[in-house]
Amino acid sequence: MKYTKFIALLAIAFVCSFGLNAQNAKQDTVVKKVKSFTFDGVKSVGQDYRFGIHLSPTIGTINPEDGGAYVGDGSVSKLSFGIILDKYIGGSDRYAFSTGLNIVNKGGFVKIFEDSLVLDRAFDDYAVPEGSRMKLNLRYWEIPLSLRLRTDPIQEKFVGYGQVGWINGFRTKAKGSVADQTDVNFRKETRFFNFSLSLGAGVEYKFGENSTAMIGLIWNRGLNGMMRDIEKVHANHFAVQIGIFY
Repeated sequence: MKYTKFIALLAIAFVCSFGLNAQNAKQDTVVKKVKSFTFDGVKSVGQDYRFGIHLSPTIGTINPEDGGAYVGDGSVSKLSFGIILDKYIGGSDRYAFSTGLNIVNKGGFVKIFEDSLVLDRAFDDYAVPEGSRMKLNLRYWEIPLSLRLRTDPIQEKFVGYGQVGWINGFRTKAKGSVADQTDVNFRKETRFFNFSLSLGAGVEYKFGENSTAMIGLIWNRGLNGMMRDIEKVHANHFAVQIGIFY
């Protein structure tokens, strides 16, 4: 019996000693890793990315497909802004996958040539007169998925670029105005999702070791109808994109 107790005590002591040694070894390993840590690995990963911001004067239009009861009748000028994230691909800074988040304000005017229950419902049963000019103010949060193609440096400072891609838009604001009915909530009459094709081109100017200014022209063409229960009506916009990469 005494020997059994003695052996049990030895076993418990061994287990405790093993656990303590393992914990000390783990702590020593963590301490060594912390002491030996450098930002070289982080920098090497960051070299494949660049981050930017932009402010973009925007001209929006509403374009019904093939005319009909609704016809585009003018543009609106707005300001848009957002962030840009480029990921270089192919081991070269000449090609990049470009994404980000843009808050885009756009809209336009349409002329109405036919009575619509949708419009009457939106304007609280106000009968929109035929031939009325309606203004739409829209806001979308957009996530671009684009390919950016860059030229070789020009005079070591300038780089030209072109881009093409797909835009995923999420409507957050829609206001309609016609006659004396102004800033009427138009969200129920517009679709939440808006997908569009984006084309652009511009030039970059390197003015610091890690800083680059850019200016470009962006054209977005709506692909799906942005209004509910009405023939296809596209929300398009043209923008001058002015930004800085860090």
